[in-house]
Amino acid sequence: MGIVTKPVNPKNGSGFRRDLAIFKISRIFVLILILMSCALTGCTSLSDQVRQYTAKEDFAASLKLLNSAGVGMVVRADPKPEDMEARRIYTGAYSEYVHRKVNYILTAGRPRSAALDARLYLDLCPWSEDLIGLANATQHRVDAIDEIAARHKPQIDAKELSNEDARLVAADLKPFTGLLNDSPELLDLYSRARGQLFAHWVSEIRRIGPDLTQATVEAFESDMGRFPAHQQETVELVSLAKLLPELPRTTNLPVTSLLSKTDLEKIKSTASAIAQFKKTTQSTSIIRDCVAAVGESFTAWAEKYFAPIVAAPEITLATINCGEAVLQNATVGSNSELQKALASAHLARASKAAG
Repeated sequence: MGIVTKPVNPKNGSGFRRDLAIFKISRIFVLILILMSCALTGCTSLSDQVRQYTAKEDFAASLKLLNSAGVGMVVRADPKPEDMEARRIYTGAYSEYVHRKVNYILTAGRPRSAALDARLYLDLCPWSEDLIGLANATQHRVDAIDEIAARHKPQIDAKELSNEDARLVAADLKPFTGLLNDSPELLDLYSRARGQLFAHWVSEIRRIGPDLTQATVEAFESDMGRFPAHQQETVELVSLAKLLPELPRTTNLPVTSLLSKTDLEKIKSTASAIAQFKKTTQSTSIIRDCVAAVGESFTAWAEKYFAPIVAAPEITLATINCGEAVLQNATVGSNSELQKALASAHLARASKAAG
């Protein structure tokens, strides 16, 4: 008797092929999931995982990974070199982050807040020598500020400051300019010292008037340099003041009636520079007061020394033109000596021209 074979049902064969295809696709899908999971976890190096978290500034998660690997807060015996490299990456990224944050606070003039935060930031990286140094440095800055506050307690409590006290305060606080926003008593003392010396020089320049000397200007420059705030404007102000002692002051009319071209240009440029600075400065009132005092000193010089030159019999046209330039830029009264001298000079030249 022969072997009888059972015919294959076409429908059943089609279902088998479909099931086989689904099975293959499922295996591929499971394999993809396994590969993705491996890429995201176990197959990604610790260093790469740390980089991913530090890039997002998630340092707590980074530290958790390091602790799990035994290279975080406590380093296990015989750690893997690659794990220690991950710790180094974390330390460097976190240190850079902390420096950025602390420097931002310092830039805002708040060293006390910076010192506190620098100490707190150590919680996530207490082994970092760099961050320990940063915390110590910011605290030392605060300690130095506090020491100055203690030393100047009498000046803080005083209603008024002498010029000498103001200079001592300025000298002690100059290294900390811009770092006093969370030290209100010292910030106020610094402001008072600055106001005292500026007021002193407004008064002194007005008192000296037309006879400002080089030695006086040098002393003025020294005091202005004690205060870095508005330094650009104070430098310009001192530069203007330096021009005044260089102006001609002789009353020997036969000589001064023939001023050199250099002298005349110096007079005109000084008048123009003072007038321009008055127009453009947008600084505080105490600097504007100093600018006004320098301008008044120049006007006083023009009245005392330049007006007699303009009134001299043999006055030149160049000197008259210079006088007009001074009159245009200087703040003089309607009945000033310079104005009267110019009027007389114009009349004399007109009369001479008419024969």
